[in-house]
This record gives sequence, structure tokens and C-alpha cells, in this order.
Amino acid sequence: MLNSMSLLVGMYLDLNSIRDEIMENNYTKYKTYAELKNLANIHNPSDFGRVNQALLSIAFQKAGFFVSHFQGTGRPDFIADRNGESYAIEVKAPVSEKVSLTKDDMTGVEMRGHKPLLAILTYPSPESRWLFIETSKLSPKVYPKNIIERFSIIDLENQISPCFLSAIEEHKEKAEIGASSLQSLVESKSK
Repeated sequence: MLNSMSLLVGMYLDLNSIRDEIMENNYTKYKTYAELKNLANIHNPSDFGRVNQALLSIAFQKAGFFVSHFQGTGRPDFIADRNGESYAIEVKAPVSEKVSLTKDDMTGVEMRGHKPLLAILTYPSPESRWLFIETSKLSPKVYPKNIIERFSIIDLENQISPCFLSAIEEHKEKAEIGASSLQSLVESKSK
């Protein structure tokens, strides 16, 4: 009987831990949405994309990655390296429910030694987050964002999402000014 009771207590604690993790994950998504909505109201769609590209680079740095090759235009948008993980990343942050991927988006991140990734922001979804999808999983065309969520690398999402929210909160004033204010932060930390 004591073993059964211990097992039930352990299951209860595990369920509480899972519930807490889900609540924290949902909080991060909804808080991120609120912050992104503010930025979308301030910036035109192109500037919104550039601001989020810089914030995502900062989020990767916060997650312990070394960010290099950061550029406002061109491909890849940046490279992120950490302990043997190496990604060449093309950032897509459209303010619509769909994302358009071109052949250049796909091939522009195929670099020797780096896993080619597309980072796609799900805003304006109320559960806004970044999707990280290997280029080999998609082809050039227009996709509804909710259709391609299933291809995202969940482990990377879970590592970067809280760091992205932290980057927005920490650099909110600069993000409201524009990408050039943030770009200097990325460049200074990458050197």
C-alpha cells in the first residue's frame, strides 16, 4: 500500500510539473504576441521583419549561441553556433497568416558545415512563436503558417522562445526605434 501511495504522489507531482510547464509556455506565447502587436503597430511590415530578425539574433545569443554573419539583407540572415550545433538561418517575419518562400530563401542558407534553417514567426497568431524548419522539409511556395508548424524543431523552439521574449522586453525601446538600433547590439556581441 505504501508503494502505491508513493507512486500516486509521484504521478501527482509529475502532472503538476507538466501543468506548470504548459502554463509557462502559454504565458510566453501570449506575452510575445502582445509585444509583437505593439511593434507591428509602430513599424511598417518591412521594418517589422528587420526588427524581429535582430531580436531573434539576440535571442540566439541569450541561449548561448555565437551569432556571426549578421546582415539586414542577403542570405543567410545570420549564422548561429553553439557546442557543435551550427545553423545558417533565413528569417521570415511577415505580418500575415501566410509566409512566402522563394527558391533563393531555400538555397541561400545552404552553406557547408551549417544546418540550413528557416525561422518563421507565427505572428499574428495569438500564440506567437518562432518556427525553426529545415529547408529540406519545404519547397518554394506560399504556405499558411499553421500548416507548416508540424515541421518545426520543437527543442530549438523551446530554447529560443523564452530568450526571444526576454530580448523584446530588454530592448523594447530600441526595437520601437528600429532595426538599426538593435543591429548594433548584435554586431557588438558577435565580435
